[in-house]
Formats: sequence, C-alpha cells, structure tokens
Amino acid sequence: MSDEQPSAGHSDEQTPNETGKVDALLPAFALRATDADEHDAVVRALAGDPDAAAALGDYAELVELLHYSAEPVSPPPALADRLRASLDAAPAAGPVVPPVVSSPPRRQFQWPLWLASVTAAAILILVLANGWLLYELVGLRSQHAALLQTINNRDMLLADVVSATGEHYRMPAAQEGSNSWADVAWLPGSNVAVLRAGHFPKLTADKVYQFWLIRDGQRTSGGLFTVADDGSGVLVFSPPEPLDNFDGMGVTPEPAGGSSGPTAPPVVFVQF
Repeated sequence: MSDEQPSAGHSDEQTPNETGKVDALLPAFALRATDADEHDAVVRALAGDPDAAAALGDYAELVELLHYSAEPVSPPPALADRLRASLDAAPAAGPVVPPVVSSPPRRQFQWPLWLASVTAAAILILVLANGWLLYELVGLRSQHAALLQTINNRDMLLADVVSATGEHYRMPAAQEGSNSWADVAWLPGSNVAVLRAGHFPKLTADKVYQFWLIRDGQRTSGGLFTVADDGSGVLVFSPPEPLDNFDGMGVTPEPAGGSSGPTAPPVVFVQF
C-alpha cells in the first residue's frame, strides 16, 4: 500500500513572505491607494491576523489626523469650471460601493515623546525669532525717522542759504480759492536750486508732488517731494540748465514714483 502524497491544493496559511507583503500594503490600504489584487490580499490577511488588523487601526487613525494637519489652500478660480467640464464629458457610471471590511479594534494613537519635544523646541525658536525681528524692525523704523529728520534739517538750512543769496521765482496758487504757494531760489554759480512749498493739500500715501520746468510747451521733471501735515515741503534739486532758459514752472500731484508728464491740474504755476 503506497503512502499518501500531500495535496497540491492552495493553503489558507500565509507564508512569511506574504505576511511581509501585506504589512507593506497596510499604509496604502488605509489611504485607499491599493489596486484590486492588493486590496483582496489585505482583506484576506485581516480576517485571520489580529496584529495586522491592529496595525491597520493605527494607520487609519494617522490618516484621520493627516486630514487636519495640512494648511487649507484656496483652489484656483478656474478649477471649478474645469471640474464641471470634466464631469459633463465623462460617461455615466454606477455607484461605487466600497468593500465591507470589519473594523479592527482601534488603539489610542500617541505621539512619540521625542516628536513632542522637537515640536516644543521648534515653537520656542519661532517665538524667539519673531521677537528678535520685531525688535530689529522697531530699531530700523527709529533710525529711518531720525535720518528723514536729518535730511529735512539739511534741506531747510540749504533753503535758507539759497533763498538769502540766490535768484527767486514765485509760483502762486493755480486753483481758485487756494492759498497754496511755492518759491524757487537758484544759485546760478553752483547750479543748486531749492523749492519751498506752503499750504499744499496733504496727499495720500500713493501720491507725491512733482515739480515741472516748462519750455516751448515741453515739461521737464525737476524732482519729487511731499509735504508735512501743515502743507509745507522742501525740494533741493539741480536744474538741467539755467532756470532763465525756461518759460515757466509748475507743481502737480502725481502717482508715487512720478510721471513722464503732468496727469493732474497744477497746484501752483507761473509763466515767465
């Protein structure tokens, strides 16, 4: 009587190689990123492997936490239109019914202690860095204000010197009912000129005043300036040529950075 040979049929027990493959598929399975064959292999393993089911529970909880960890990003305005067009062009499909998998026992997820320590240290460094940047910003603003005051004092002193010794050109208000005025003093020998303005309207932050030199209907920019709350301002400039060669002068409000030509009515104006 011959010995019985083992059956060549399929065994339900998993080999170590298959177990390792299933463990490697658990993260993708939790993210619903497995294909049909991989999905069936994981489902079969979960039915008889409590450790794999418990590990899947951890991955599922981590996936849930990831949903809230990403910073919300506004989609491009055209994305909704493209999605509607794609849905309209796609053929109708039946409802997708996900396979029913028994929920494995879920264990409470705990962040590793080292990760919590690193996060706390990163937050502390960020707070200290922000405090240092704020301190530096306050210091820079103070230095900027002091520098502007120094420049203004220098311009005022130069204006007093030029006004006392140079030639003068008075520009009266160009608009009815306005009491704005500007006075231009020029030192021909040094090619230095100073414009002093008074009672000018206060401009918004996106506007400046621009000084124009006029000859034969053409306007050449003499420089940009702003005024204080009381409407006073000073501009020190170097004329491109003697002021006697020009036919007139004027000042207009322009966008910050200046314009290639006047874009608004003049505040003050004089025709020689």
